[in-house]
Amino acid sequence: VLGNARWMRVIYRQVDLTKEENAPLYYPTQPMNGQMNLFSTLFQLVCEGRINVYEYMDGYEDFSDNRILDLKVMLDRSRIYYEETPAEGDEPAGYVVNESDIPSADVKAYYVKEAWYFDQNNSVFDVKLLAICPILTIADEMGENTMPMFWVPYESIRPYIMNSYIMTSNVNNAMTFTYDDYFRRRMFKGDIFKTQNLMNLPLQAYCPTPDSLQREQARIEKQLVSFEESLYLKPDTAQLAADTKSSKKSRREKAEES
Repeated sequence: VLGNARWMRVIYRQVDLTKEENAPLYYPTQPMNGQMNLFSTLFQLVCEGRINVYEYMDGYEDFSDNRILDLKVMLDRSRIYYEETPAEGDEPAGYVVNESDIPSADVKAYYVKEAWYFDQNNSVFDVKLLAICPILTIADEMGENTMPMFWVPYESIRPYIMNSYIMTSNVNNAMTFTYDDYFRRRMFKGDIFKTQNLMNLPLQAYCPTPDSLQREQARIEKQLVSFEESLYLKPDTAQLAADTKSSKKSRREKAEES
């Protein structure tokens, strides 16, 4: 789809799971009644070897095979306790993580990479989720630090989360939406921290104060909305604008003649 895009803008957002609208990604922090939060789901898929995750590198993403993050490296880097099972025959060594050691409650945010695009062939303006990155909060004697764990392409996890139903409301407890619905319907709330640009700079690099950062975020959001609105200018509105322009031109010409 993106290959047919005549206009596209790549946006990076930080999704804070402590905000109420993002809570469906965070709870339950421990598996309960067959339900798991998003990180527990991702972690299980990684440990079972059903999906590949990729190195988080500051500034850009690389989803090539040589950037696949090794499971043991990820566990060690994230300080997750595990037991290693020895290799047997052609089977490589395995890693067993107790459910209580999965840091589901400590992943309190995600980076989300998305593409806003206009597909001229199909006259469609839409948003496509490209990848997500869980952000782990690590507490030690120095205080709390956050660490982006890895990038995972959204399309690689979609087959698994499109059947995982979640509760999205405290008022209506019927689980009628899946994780995939939640993302594709854009039910989450995320603040822009970067847009794809030639110098690969995050917003904070040129917005040094909280006020300037908020203004820039609002400006970018407004640009996205304005572009979409400009695509669907109603015919009667367009005709009115043309008639008004023609009328002004006619009055000007008559004034010049007189």
